[in-house]
Amino acid sequence: MRDGLNELRRALRECVRTARWTCDGRSIDSSALMNLYNRRRTGTNAHLNFMRYKPQLAESTINHLARLLRAMFSRYVNADTDRIGNGMFSFTGGSPKMLAPTIPRFARTVIKPAVVLGSKHMADLLDGWASGGPLRLSEYALLEGVSIEKNITLPEGIRVRLLPQSIQELPTSLPVFPEMPHVAYLGGVVMCIDCNVSPAVYKPQDREPGVDPVWPEPEFVYGSGRIPNLDHNGLCEALSLACDHHICWTLKWIDEEEMQLFANFLHSSATFTPQRIGWSPQVALSQEDLQEALRIHVQRHVGARRGLDVAIKRWIGSKKQQSLENKFIDLRIALESLYLKSGFGELSFRLSTHCAWHLGTDGDTRKKIFKAVQDLYKLASKAVHGGRIKDTPKYRDVLQSAQGICRDGILRRLQERTEPDWNELILG
Repeated sequence: MRDGLNELRRALRECVRTARWTCDGRSIDSSALMNLYNRRRTGTNAHLNFMRYKPQLAESTINHLARLLRAMFSRYVNADTDRIGNGMFSFTGGSPKMLAPTIPRFARTVIKPAVVLGSKHMADLLDGWASGGPLRLSEYALLEGVSIEKNITLPEGIRVRLLPQSIQELPTSLPVFPEMPHVAYLGGVVMCIDCNVSPAVYKPQDREPGVDPVWPEPEFVYGSGRIPNLDHNGLCEALSLACDHHICWTLKWIDEEEMQLFANFLHSSATFTPQRIGWSPQVALSQEDLQEALRIHVQRHVGARRGLDVAIKRWIGSKKQQSLENKFIDLRIALESLYLKSGFGELSFRLSTHCAWHLGTDGDTRKKIFKAVQDLYKLASKAVHGGRIKDTPKYRDVLQSAQGICRDGILRRLQERTEPDWNELILG
């Protein structure tokens, strides 16, 4: 197999060396194609032109490469049709012929990636797929409300990176919206979750004429595969709790750049949330904070805990940039979700009492918690009934005190396997 891999590397190197690339009557060599690739930006003519260029090679060169690929991928090739199932089709799209291309057509698609990635890298990539390895991509999110001093990496397949301060140094795969020009990325913080997708290749089945082709449903494994429900939404909420600060994403995209090299057209996999960039105050994020957020995320998805999801989302709502009235309302709902099973009878008293006994360690502490929740409840009730709350230091202190109590309650509940029996806790 090692001899076959070395021969594939040599064949790809020869393809790169001898290929001419044609588009609209123009013909360039692989070096010029690489220069075009280096000048590209998503959504620009350079990127579109790069994708339109097609390789022109001697038929003997293509046939030699096809023979090597046919041998390497023998268990995935339909012997009757000489076709191989292309797991990248779900991402790259294109002509239906690329869903299960013939081996000679597949051979042509690997030459452009070999120009960009290098013949050795491309051969190793193909060898990995032939051995049952997955496709690899990364999901990115541009974060709001956080800063970092240095890049952070966790072994679970999560990374937080600081973007450059120069447009020329920005990754070329960044998506561009009218609301998000490249300048909006400068110095930004991105969080990345690595992802493996299987299968990369598969053996296509014969099908009846006129019957739509069927291909395997892709299987996604995020991060290390050991973290339940791993995504940017959940991680941002966990980060907010870990840092006691509102942290969210403003833009998400999938970096599937290696797979896009196999495509014949450009598509976008980005999601933008229409909010002003840079409005939120920032909190410094450390390696320990990210590890704590991951621990919180795992705890949140182990077992069912009544009211926790609502409590977390509403507590985060109370930390957002919104009116003071809405902050108080969100916080009251968060506390009620944590501490009340029903909405009847002496809500303020029961809520304050449950909070005090759940979090307080002695009489004085319980009295302080009881009063803080009572004060919060009164102001939230005023807001619910249309009253205005003045933005004064006194009322900000009430809000911040109750936010701290609510956060402590959420973190305590995440550690508990079952919901406390309030009568047992209070009465003993």
